[in-house]
Amino acid sequence: MKYLLPILALFFLLNSNASHAQSERILIEGEFGDWSDIPVAFDDEIGDQSFGNFDLGSIKISNDEDYLFFKIETNSEINLQDYNDLNLYIDCDNNAETGFQINEIGADLSFSFSDLCGTIYPNGIELKIFHHQIGMFIAPTVSSDVFEMAISRNIIYFGENLFQGAEVQIFLDSDNGDKVPNGAGGLSYIFQDLELEPLPEFSFEKQDNELLRLLSYNVKFDGLLEAGTGPRLEKVIKALSPEIIGFQEIYDHSSSQVAQLVSELLPPANGGTWYHAKAGPDIHAVSLFPIIQSASIEGFQNSQGNGAFLIDLRPKYDCEMLFISAHTPCCNNETGRQFEVDAIMAFIRDAKNNVGEISIDQNTPIVIVGDMNFVGSPDPLQTLLDGDIFYEAQFGEDFIPDWDGNDFLDAKPYVTNKPLSYTWRNSESSYSPGRLDFFIYSASNLSIENTFAFESDAFDAAFLSQYSLVADDVNQGSDHLPLIADFKIPLFFNPLYQDSLLIDTSSVDSSLDLLSPVFDLKIGPNPCSDYFDLSFD
Repeated sequence: MKYLLPILALFFLLNSNASHAQSERILIEGEFGDWSDIPVAFDDEIGDQSFGNFDLGSIKISNDEDYLFFKIETNSEINLQDYNDLNLYIDCDNNAETGFQINEIGADLSFSFSDLCGTIYPNGIELKIFHHQIGMFIAPTVSSDVFEMAISRNIIYFGENLFQGAEVQIFLDSDNGDKVPNGAGGLSYIFQDLELEPLPEFSFEKQDNELLRLLSYNVKFDGLLEAGTGPRLEKVIKALSPEIIGFQEIYDHSSSQVAQLVSELLPPANGGTWYHAKAGPDIHAVSLFPIIQSASIEGFQNSQGNGAFLIDLRPKYDCEMLFISAHTPCCNNETGRQFEVDAIMAFIRDAKNNVGEISIDQNTPIVIVGDMNFVGSPDPLQTLLDGDIFYEAQFGEDFIPDWDGNDFLDAKPYVTNKPLSYTWRNSESSYSPGRLDFFIYSASNLSIENTFAFESDAFDAAFLSQYSLVADDVNQGSDHLPLIADFKIPLFFNPLYQDSLLIDTSSVDSSLDLLSPVFDLKIGPNPCSDYFDLSFD
């Protein structure tokens, strides 16, 4: 009998115990496992505030070549960029005689998170500053009881860097009397010069023809088809060379106009075409694969909302894909966001049960992309992942979204060449950059091989020239970054591999579906060093 051996899976298993000589790098994305080896700088006593519920907890501090990092825990859920009492002070030159005098340190930088602004004190001058002037990044963008943030170590004013030495002093307080540390002075931190793990890997070009490249892009008020920003966005799309695109914020142009432009940028090979459809007020799908059906998903307060597109991936893959592109309400409209996310998940549930406007076959891959504007409660994102519908009277019962009984997964792309995960930034806004755009997908039948948020200013001139780009193309084109995901479709959906499934069926019950996408795979012992047993149903 001959077997198809999942080489890549085995390679991963056999190398899973490899050790890393380098120190783990802090990455700002709203997850905190990378902080586990960082010592606690201060663990504040619970209940030592003068009034109110807000209370600081443990504080951790770290750094890399470019940023000073903080991890801040509180005893209650807050939004660090909305209605909180927290203030941060940094004595950047470790000199109590310079800067703003507070708690017996000389703060050269202060920042009020409730006011979304701060002050620096270069050469005895007091200057109001905002997030972009100190390179501030905060995650998550939604409410939480733990946050991480980065502040640039290269804040230059009047020809001098605010950070002038190897040691700084940190002080935090809140308007209700809580402070860290509790006594006089600050938390002393000495910058570490460690060999860190590399920045998150990505491949700008698709590395294998078997992969399927998707792009999600909010092009800001029809910017793709406007004279000022259009040429910049066109260059970016051409360089990224996607096969399926979900656009948001194209209100005043038809999908045929959008597809025509994309076709001029990326002419299809072998006489192909770019298929297209529009749904909702601003949602467009453009695809090298036929779009079989499209539908608008109910929006908040009788708006058209978001879009669903059934795409036929044949002949490249022997399946279809349910592709959803979304643009949920922004800013303080938490009700509208949850309503539209509930509507999206109800649409998927009904499509799987063949009772909706679009019906899908068993095990059809599902991808949700778009500008989600998650800046309030963490609940809407959780709904997209686990199918927990809030407005059940309107949208029906909860369900487990993936075909294998698991949650959908969040791709979580990092910004190219940066230790940060954000997809939106605007120096004219008081809000610091954040992850507002997402790739959510069914991991039972899709594996993500490569994903990133493209920021052109993070590359050198030689790289940019290779793709006919300049450093500010992405920044000047839109306030959102383009998101790329390269998906791998499993073997049972891929005709490139089905001919290589060499199985002796003489002793196998003919009623078995040998290409069933549901496998019960067992490998043992795990880990192993020489021989192992492999079995699957």
